[in-house]
Amino acid sequence: MTERTEQQIKERGEAITMAAHILISLVRGAERSEGARSTHGELELNIELTGGGVETWTITIERTASSH
Repeated sequence: MTERTEQQIKERGEAITMAAHILISLVRGAERSEGARSTHGELELNIELTGGGVETWTITIERTASSH
């Protein structure tokens, strides 16, 4: 990752944190509906590019610790 890219990510930290909270809430909601606890959730996004083609992004949420 370039220094410029890293800086842009840091500048958008609040928005990224809010998005992560939403994804984590979705995983927790799915766990509740299943009556079980998983260790991770995954979201796959397909983004259509303006110049043609598609990018696929996979976002993984993984629980590494829990207080209960």
